[in-house]
Amino acid sequence: MFETVLLVTLFVILCIASVSDFKTREVPDFVSFGAIACAFGLRALYSAISWDYLPLLAGILGFIVFYLFGYIMFYTGQWGGGDSKILMAIGAFLGLDLYFENKVFAFFVSLVITGAIYGIVWSFVLAIKNRKSFFSNVKKLFQLKKYIFARRITLLASIFFFLASFFVYSDKVVFVLFMFLAVSSILFFYLFIFVKSVENCCMLKWVEPEVLTEGDWIAKDVVVAGKKICGPKDLGISKIQIKKLMELSLNGKIKKVLLKTGIPFVPSFLLALLFMQLFGNILLKFL
Repeated sequence: MFETVLLVTLFVILCIASVSDFKTREVPDFVSFGAIACAFGLRALYSAISWDYLPLLAGILGFIVFYLFGYIMFYTGQWGGGDSKILMAIGAFLGLDLYFENKVFAFFVSLVITGAIYGIVWSFVLAIKNRKSFFSNVKKLFQLKKYIFARRITLLASIFFFLASFFVYSDKVVFVLFMFLAVSSILFFYLFIFVKSVENCCMLKWVEPEVLTEGDWIAKDVVVAGKKICGPKDLGISKIQIKKLMELSLNGKIKKVLLKTGIPFVPSFLLALLFMQLFGNILLKFL
């Protein structure tokens, strides 16, 4: 019963967070921090009622695991702060009992699968909506020397693995592995070009400082009179930086800044939760 309460509560919270992420491209702190507090509150209450510290401990461990993962994703520029905080809440709700069959591991496997599919589908939609600029950007990338060199290297690697696979044909496992490497080597390069083109033509836009919100990612350094105001390395713009940009805009020293918009990724958390409930830890089925 307790597990059901946790899952239903988490489902409702993820629905709310997903709607917010779709509409505003951010999840308010009161939703993410409220979710974390709710998870620990429910677990603490159940631990007190059952006189058992393990439910609360499982929540703390789950929170820590997803905190570390969210921290890495945030500071490598893959996710925004809202995504990372919601993931921490998910860890607290699901809990970690140190067994491989645990929901934390099952959710992580589900997130890898649904997140990849969700990201690719969303990118394809963006590419189709902005197909003129997308194909123009792809053409420009293919003309750059570094990508011409990378394409040749990946092509050679693909040919090598393809030819090598016939020398190990008797070993079916190694043969399949080599064929997989042959295909994935070249596909990885084109997938990189695809993602890079989508980012360049669909996720970068010039905006006025007035529309910026705390945590937005600035794609290009803003330098005025030799002094850097903000840039990509800031890992999200602060309120103080936004105020400074607005002052510079009023004084006519800057007009717009280049903003990097990302994919609303919180809905993939909701999909991963549903996927986990339907199929469990799909990795265990293969093992």
